[in-house]
Amino acid sequence: MFSIATLTLLLAQYVVASPALLNPRKSTTHFEIWTIPRLDMHILSPQTNAPGNPPWSDPPPFQSSIDLDVTLPHHVLDGPHYSDPVTVNCKTEFPNGTFPGSQDRLYCDPPSSEEVLEFSLKALTREHRRPEMAFELVLTSIYGLDENGYAQAIWSGSVGVTANDPGKPTGYLKSVGGAPWDGLRCGLKGGMSKKEDLRVDVARADREECGFTGEG
Repeated sequence: MFSIATLTLLLAQYVVASPALLNPRKSTTHFEIWTIPRLDMHILSPQTNAPGNPPWSDPPPFQSSIDLDVTLPHHVLDGPHYSDPVTVNCKTEFPNGTFPGSQDRLYCDPPSSEEVLEFSLKALTREHRRPEMAFELVLTSIYGLDENGYAQAIWSGSVGVTANDPGKPTGYLKSVGGAPWDGLRCGLKGGMSKKEDLRVDVARADREECGFTGEG
């Protein structure tokens, strides 16, 4: 078994060092496709949209939030498992004017008693937009975690998400202003976004697959 930190680093090196493995069609054992059928965000808008556009109060009347559902397979370690997939919920709140960083570990509902599902967010700085409108969503599932923090296997994948960009591969999110003092409401499959679920290509790493022979 390996620690979470060791296994996460190993997964990143494993995928980058093996370009042929980046195509899920070349393997039915170590790659999966997870979907996100729902992703809702509630954030401050630049203006309050109230008559005269008075400024937001300090502190604002609500915190920013993200709330999403993830559909993934039922995991076992001895090969593909074809039972019905499971859908779990992930959500968090954060102060307005901030954005969760890639080091923030945010927890979803557990897919099973053997598995811990985490998500993290990372601003896509190349887009030059506020981070809520352009970010990378990272999903990490840790299987067989023991009391010492060691895991038997880990699945991880990420997807870029931008708002109001239906022509871009990342343009899954619509974001529109609501009633006065309500800020922006964002979600999937709207008039200014792609009309499909978010798709996340996920890779699995464990001791045998990664060639480790000792404990990390």
